Amino acid sequence: MLPPGRLGIGGLFRATWEVCKRKGLLLLGISLVSALVAVVIMFFPAVIVIMLGVFSLIAGYEDRKYDPRPVLTMVIPAILVCATLMGAVAVWLWARFTSMMVAVVDQTVRGFDATWNSAENQTRDATGRAGTLIMIGAALGFGLGAMLSVLFVTITAGDNWLSDTAVLVTVGLFLTALLIGLYLQIRLVYSLQALALEGHRGLGVLRRSLALTSRRFWGTLGLLIVGGALPYLLNTTVNFTNEAIRDNQDLAPLAVVTGLLGLALNFLVAVWTTIWQTLMYVDVRRFEQGGPGVAVPQPMPVQPQWPTPGYPEPRAPMAPEPPVAPPPPVAPPAPGILDDSSPWARRDGEGF
Repeated sequence: MLPPGRLGIGGLFRATWEVCKRKGLLLLGISLVSALVAVVIMFFPAVIVIMLGVFSLIAGYEDRKYDPRPVLTMVIPAILVCATLMGAVAVWLWARFTSMMVAVVDQTVRGFDATWNSAENQTRDATGRAGTLIMIGAALGFGLGAMLSVLFVTITAGDNWLSDTAVLVTVGLFLTALLIGLYLQIRLVYSLQALALEGHRGLGVLRRSLALTSRRFWGTLGLLIVGGALPYLLNTTVNFTNEAIRDNQDLAPLAVVTGLLGLALNFLVAVWTTIWQTLMYVDVRRFEQGGPGVAVPQPMPVQPQWPTPGYPEPRAPMAPEPPVAPPPPVAPPAPGILDDSSPWARRDGEGF
C-alpha cells in the first residue's frame, strides 16, 4: 500500500485517506465504543464534582463574606479523586481501544483485511503491559487536579482570600506546566505505537518514543501541525456555526443538528489523528537506521545458544547420504476408475 520511498506530506495525506476509505467505519466504531465506556465510567464522578462545586459556592457566600472552608473540605478532595480516576481511565482506554485502532492501521498498511477480532488479538496484552503507564496517568491526573483545584480557589476567592502575587504565581505555574506538557506530547507521540506494535511495556514505551523522536523534534512538530490543521479548521468552523445558530432565535432548532455534527466530527478527528500519527510512525520506523530511501534491514532470527533446554546437543556433521534413485513411474489409472486411496473411492458395503 505504501510507496518504497519516504512518504512526505503528500504521501501521508494519500495514505491516510486510503486507510479512511478502507477501514474508516471500523475505526469509527472502536472510537465510539471507547467514548461510550469513558462516559459510563466517568459520569457519576463528574456529576458529584459539579454538585459539590455549586453547593460549596452557595455555602461559601452565604453570609456575604467568602468562606473557603466548604471549597477546601468538599470540592478540592472531590476534584483530586475525580482527576486521579480520569487519568487512570484515560490511559486504560488508550491502551485498550486506541491501540486497537493502531493495529487496524498497521494491518491495513501491510495488506491484511483488518477486523475487530484481528486488532483485538494483536493488542490483547497491551493493557497488561501498560500497568506502569496507568499508574503514571493516575499520578498525572492527581497533579492536574491539584492545579485545577488551585485555579478554582483562585477564581472563586479572588481578592477575598488570595493576594495578587499568589494569583500571578498560580497562573505562571499553570502556563509552565502547559508548555512542558506540550513538549512531552510531541516527544511521546509514538508511545501508543511502541506499546501496540513493538511489544514494549512500562517505561520502555516512553523511552522508545523518545528514541524515535530524537533529533526529529521540529520535523515531528511540523507533521503534527500539518496533519491536524484540516481537522482543526473543520472543527472550528462547525463550532463557530453552532455558536452563531444559538445566538439566532429563528435558527434555534438547527442547534441540535449542528451539535450532533460537531460531536460526530470529534470522532472523525480522533480517527484521522490516529491514522496520521500511525503512518508517521510507520514512515519513521521503515527508515529508522538509514537515510532517505534506505529501508531498515529486518533483524535475523535469534539462533539458540548451546546448551539450551529443549534443544538437542550439537553433534559433528555426518557424511552426506548417497542419493536415492527415484521410483519408477507408475501408469495412471484408467479414466473413470477410482483406486482405494481416493477419498471418493467406494468402500465395501457403501454406495450402490
